[in-house]
Amino acid sequence: MTRPRAEDPASRNVAAVVQLERSERHRRSALERAIDRLAIWAGRPSFPLVHVLWFAAWITFNAWSARPFDPYPFTFLTLVVSLEAILLGSFVLAAQDRMTREADRRAKLDLQIDMLAEQELTAILRSIVALAEHSGVDVTGVVPQFRELTSDTRIDRLARRLADADNASE
Repeated sequence: MTRPRAEDPASRNVAAVVQLERSERHRRSALERAIDRLAIWAGRPSFPLVHVLWFAAWITFNAWSARPFDPYPFTFLTLVVSLEAILLGSFVLAAQDRMTREADRRAKLDLQIDMLAEQELTAILRSIVALAEHSGVDVTGVVPQFRELTSDTRIDRLARRLADADNASE
């Protein structure tokens, strides 16, 4: 009987990340999805090109037409462009705010995974040290700092040291 091949860890991880991103996309409201689409459209190279063509057509028509709807100094064009800039800026900021919240959630998840991995590695290292000592092997000769490596990592102390280092570099 052939056993089904287990999925490799990289494929499993990729699938987990895809599922996480999919669930984040589905969690967004209709307004957030619309804002994201608008921000993506505004970031495309065609966006300024369309505007240049639109402004050129507007100005050309109103400068050369016998009956301009927005004569020089193009006050209505200025109003439309100003309103578009305000709305577009608000949409981009809203999209960036949502992306920042998602990045913060991912960073917290990364921290939790890193802390779990550190705890697992410490437990593995303790087991190896116990086996080595049981076999009569002096691990201090191989890994001089094994006592520090086998002790629990204090996240609060690391965070404080990092903050102190950041403050000292400023």
